[in-house]
Amino acid sequence: EAALYQLVWSAPRLTEKEEKDPGTPMPQLPSSDSGGTGPKLSAFDPPPWGTGAAFEVRPGSARPVDVQGLQAFVPRFYGVAEVGDKRFLMLHDACADYRQPCVLDLKMGHNTGYTWATEAYRTKCRGKDESTTQHSLGYRVSGLQMYNKATAAVDKAERQWGKTLTDTTMGGALLRFASASGLTAGQVYGGSGGALSRLRLLRDWFADQRSFCFYQASVLITYEGLASGAEDANVQVHWIDFAHTYPSLGQQDTNVHGALV
Repeated sequence: EAALYQLVWSAPRLTEKEEKDPGTPMPQLPSSDSGGTGPKLSAFDPPPWGTGAAFEVRPGSARPVDVQGLQAFVPRFYGVAEVGDKRFLMLHDACADYRQPCVLDLKMGHNTGYTWATEAYRTKCRGKDESTTQHSLGYRVSGLQMYNKATAAVDKAERQWGKTLTDTTMGGALLRFASASGLTAGQVYGGSGGALSRLRLLRDWFADQRSFCFYQASVLITYEGLASGAEDANVQVHWIDFAHTYPSLGQQDTNVHGALV
């Protein structure tokens, strides 16, 4: 996963937002705390994406144009941090610009198990997909956080709740996410600055790219819970979670693209 983030953010072309605003500088981490267990910058340097043991079954590379296009949707990558004997990705906080962030995590793709995985793994994934909206709609709610302006409380729904949603009840869940803060679905999803407009750009990227096939990756939709209207909702869409991303070998990722159409 670190290799893909590194690939994306080593691309020469910056996104439109980055061109206008260089954004948050790389966090400065101490080498360690007094106990030797605090976070520190890691010397870990992942091999080029598409190579190494993780890609033994399916090695490949990425076209520069696909990498550059993906940069517009991926949180900025700062490197890898070490805490004790564990490593963590250092990414820009997608909620840093909000006072009361509303967050929706949608796991994308009609199938979450790749064909070259073991039969046991594919069977496990197939069971989850067919028992949720994953297989039928091409996505399921993996997490949800809303700011309820009426009660000044933060409401959360975890992964298990998302698994209980059906094709019939999904629309109500998406409406709830947009309206809990007092906004309307049109103000969050519609218009030139809404989530649907951004998702169409991601869909168009998937239509053209021939470098990646994503399994179990997510669309992350965020907006300001204290907003009074679409103009200050600051709706953003990110593409995240790349632990199961592989070279597409020149083919279109129809699994995710079909879910975005």
